[in-house]
Amino acid sequence: MSERCSPLAPSELTDAQRPLYDTLAHMAASFGDKFTHTLPNGALIGPFNPHLRTPEISTSFWQTALKVFGAPGLTPEDARRFDKECRDALARGEAGSGETWDKESQVAFEVANALITEKGGLRKDIWDRGVETVGSEVLYSAIQLVGLYHHQAFVLNGFDIGYREDEDLLV
Repeated sequence: MSERCSPLAPSELTDAQRPLYDTLAHMAASFGDKFTHTLPNGALIGPFNPHLRTPEISTSFWQTALKVFGAPGLTPEDARRFDKECRDALARGEAGSGETWDKESQVAFEVANALITEKGGLRKDIWDRGVETVGSEVLYSAIQLVGLYHHQAFVLNGFDIGYREDEDLLV
């Protein structure tokens, strides 16, 4: 747990923080027991906690996130592929090799990895492979998803919020 951003128990929340807490607590609960997101006193930890410090900014971020998660053409399976590759590359600073992946997972890796690690625009060969493999609508939405996770990675890094080694963030 980061010293920069101690968890806030629900009793410590301001009126401005309460609606965001309710939204984030509901979202956290949707993950079930895949990772620890709530302390016994109800305080949110992990990727949810730092956002409570800036509800005037973070409320908009999470509204946007919910729209991106439900973006046109981005099926839950598509989102899962891009989600996993973003989290591998951002949360742990590494990514898989893709040697045994299906074509869609390979494209998800290539797009996410290139957007995160390469300067400038997405290379034409990766763009073309993405359009050919998953279609332009999915690719448009997936790029938004990669951007969303990049923003979240900056927030987590700024507050020095990591993950427990015995938990898998790749939900």
